[in-house]
Amino acid sequence: TLAISPLEDPRDGHTLWAVAETPLNLEKLNTGLLPHQKIHKAAPPRPLPRTNLGKIKRGELKQWLKDEVAPKMGQ
Repeated sequence: TLAISPLEDPRDGHTLWAVAETPLNLEKLNTGLLPHQKIHKAAPPRPLPRTNLGKIKRGELKQWLKDEVAPKMGQ
């Protein structure tokens, strides 16, 4: 399972982050995408937060990226 989340970036306006439960290959993932569609960063693999119905909790995922992952990866 893969989730894409935009995070604000002071220089670019936003960057697209990919989060998956298994390791990602950004080069392969971005093949064939237009420049504005490309995913900029991949978070380390982790279980995705889900509701009781199995839907991804996007707000929780974005908060994790913003608070814990992006600062460690220099954003």
